[in-house]
This record gives sequence, C-alpha cells and structure tokens, in this order.
Amino acid sequence: MKDRYVCQSCENGFRDGEWPVPCPACHGTRKAGPLVIGIQARLGSTRFPRKAVADLHGKPMLAHVIEQARQIHRDAIVAVLAPWGEDWPMPIPGLMTFPGLDPMDVLSRYWWFAEMTHASVIIRLTGDCPALNPAVCRHVLQAFQHAQPCGYASNDWRQSGYPSGWD
Repeated sequence: MKDRYVCQSCENGFRDGEWPVPCPACHGTRKAGPLVIGIQARLGSTRFPRKAVADLHGKPMLAHVIEQARQIHRDAIVAVLAPWGEDWPMPIPGLMTFPGLDPMDVLSRYWWFAEMTHASVIIRLTGDCPALNPAVCRHVLQAFQHAQPCGYASNDWRQSGYPSGWD
C-alpha cells in the first residue's frame, strides 16, 4: 500500500511510493493548475451534420452542454474545442480552435488546451450530450481527487450503472 502524503505547499493530498516527491498538482509552487473542462465539438459529422448546433428545445444542443458543464465546478475553465476552419453559424462561448492540427485529432486539441491553461485536471465532455448530469461529473471528479495519484477516472456505464450519455 502506498503512503498518503499532503503537500506542504498547496495541501493537495496524493500517494506515492517514495518520499520526498514533488506534488503532482503544484510541483512545489504552492499553486495547483486549474480544473479545465473541454467540450469536444465539430460540425462535420457524416451521420448528423451540424449536430452540435441543432435546435433542441429552442437553443443549440451545444448550449445545453455548456450550461451543464459550468455547473460541475464553479472555478473550472470551460471551453469548446473544435477543429480549425469550421464555419460556426453563431457565437459559441469559449470556442477554441487549433490551426495546423488534423481535424480528427481530438487528443491533440485536449493536449494544447491543457498546455495553454496549465491544467492540473482535465474533464473531457462531448458537445452532443445534452443529458450531461453535473452531479455525476462532480462525483467522478471527487473520486478522482481522492484516489491520487490517479491518471484517469470515468463513469463507464458498465461499472457505474449510470446510463450512457450522463458523462
């Protein structure tokens, strides 16, 4: 069993096999990076083109997702990560595009987003999930934070019992 340590700089709790080690959140700087929420979205779907901006109860589907994402954590940076060059028909709050990246390379968009924000935790959401449940996301986030060091947490429906789409 690995021991649990508390960083003397930022008071982040984490586990590691050897001591002393740098805190995985602040690396001894006393300031952990922000929690960021990236919502991947694109207009170029072949099965349902422009799905992210399709009307759902009077507003674009993506607007529902953004509203729900903002309820996950009050201090989180929320951004929509989209391929470069797409012609969005309306202003999208927090829209970030990345010139030079392959439009299908979602992982690179998240990597650049994390680098630009100096993120310590990244939540990945999809822009076509209007049933997003902020309480479920908070539960997964809390489980992740209490299981440090932990590289990944999910609410996979086969394990959690939550319906697919509740991210």
